[in-house]
Amino acid sequence: MSSNLAIVEYLIDNISECGDIAYKKMFGDYCIYIDSKVLGFVCDDIFYVKRTDIGLKAYPDIEMGYPYEGASLYPILDIENRELLIDYINTIKEALPEKTKKRPKPL
Repeated sequence: MSSNLAIVEYLIDNISECGDIAYKKMFGDYCIYIDSKVLGFVCDDIFYVKRTDIGLKAYPDIEMGYPYEGASLYPILDIENRELLIDYINTIKEALPEKTKKRPKPL
């Protein structure tokens, strides 16, 4: 199943104050970026955020789930809860790994 673009745009509107937010469609779902780092994914209209130690310590009872078959467990954030979204994202954003540069393929 794929995600609805209107849900993604609603999420982006709710978290735009956290940093430079962008999204990219991937296989019917969406990857969400903050300051050029992967923040998480919207899969089947559910927002899964990158798992970080600091996020799990700050929110030990956060709901967890699998965005797709074979994936790791990710925290799930309710896109309707703007206060939680902003607080959680501001808590984890510095702990997110930097975007890695792809190596050119050999000829």
